[in-house]
Amino acid sequence: MKKSTRKLLNTVIIEVVLISVSFIFIMPV
Repeated sequence: MKKSTRKLLNTVIIEVVLISVSFIFIMPV
């Protein structure tokens, strides 16, 4: 169970990072 939660958390972190990268590509500063 702990491993599942950790894997799920890792997936969420990866999604957040991908969204951040997408925003950087969509709105370059």
